[in-house]
Amino acid sequence: MLRSGHLAYGEIRDRQTGQLQVLTYAALLWQWFRALIEGAWEALLCELGRKTIQKILAGLDQTVEGFLNDALQITPEQISAQSKAEKLGYL
Repeated sequence: MLRSGHLAYGEIRDRQTGQLQVLTYAALLWQWFRALIEGAWEALLCELGRKTIQKILAGLDQTVEGFLNDALQITPEQISAQSKAEKLGYL
């Protein structure tokens, strides 16, 4: 809740804690899905080769991690914007 145009300390803390919990859960969930995907690709190992499978998994990792960073607003640009907002007293 805004008080005099500012969030209370507890509300900021709760928001940050919630973001960290979401990030932790999302990262754990991705690792679980990745293990399932990697297991499925193992069946194709003989046909595709380990190098190809590793490239596919690396591409998946990069895409998912990029999505999580953007969705959770933890990109360098977002961190910079948040720092500026804090310096200006908005957060």
